[in-house]
Amino acid sequence: MINKNTISEYLHSMALAKFIYSINKTLPYDKLDSFINNIKDVIKFNGKTYHLLETLFPDDKFVKFVSCSETGLDALITVSEIEKTIFITFRGTEMETIDAYYNINLTKKYLTDDIFVHKGYWDHLTKYNLHLTMCKIISKLLDKYPNYKVNIAGHSLGSMLSTLFCYILITQMPCLNGKISVNMFAPPCACNNKMFTFLKSKNITISSFIYKNDFVSSLFPGFDEYFPKYVLSNNFFYYLTNKNDGTLESHRDDFGNSRIDDHNSKHYLNSILAIYKKYYD
Repeated sequence: MINKNTISEYLHSMALAKFIYSINKTLPYDKLDSFINNIKDVIKFNGKTYHLLETLFPDDKFVKFVSCSETGLDALITVSEIEKTIFITFRGTEMETIDAYYNINLTKKYLTDDIFVHKGYWDHLTKYNLHLTMCKIISKLLDKYPNYKVNIAGHSLGSMLSTLFCYILITQMPCLNGKISVNMFAPPCACNNKMFTFLKSKNITISSFIYKNDFVSSLFPGFDEYFPKYVLSNNFFYYLTNKNDGTLESHRDDFGNSRIDDHNSKHYLNSILAIYKKYYD
């Protein structure tokens, strides 16, 4: 059984991953540089996900909201003093936005150590160097909170942005070796196994989640994807080793064929919340 702190981290990061979809896109920011301090002062939030965060994780400090109208990149940086963790959360795809352009750019971007990634996602994250500014923000936070861990997470597109940002962050800040965890919810296949090998070599904890028959995990043929996975149902989950050993496809026999609705972030949050309540509430 996974311990309570780990389940709590999964729940916390997934709640943030769902919450970021609700942030108003009409916020006042410069065209290419949006770093808004304490977004709670800008927007009066409501809704079930926000109330869940307020109830279970009331000490969250919303440090920065990062947004770029040119690329559609949205990220939220929060700090939990109780969990001693800096959370970095990336928004997933919204099809009516420019996100779709980056999703369909299936060219491979080659990095160091024979790693290749989905170029559309890489450009989405790195255009205008917002990723480097985010690294500077994290560095300043770690100056203030030197013993804190870093958690990076997202749903759908956001999950792969989390992986790519993790790669960038550990490359920029090697001192974070062993201090980063990545939670990927509904991840598409958008990198090769060399990325997984590299991140493991930096002692980064990676957890990946698929809800029932979510179709997104099988997208983008030509890209390997070896991250360990948990398959979620309504109030339980079980572990898979990787998508290429047959277990990912066999689990679909339990639930039926792939379904678009299973990709909805609400299912991921409700499932992990049910697991948390079942074992630890």
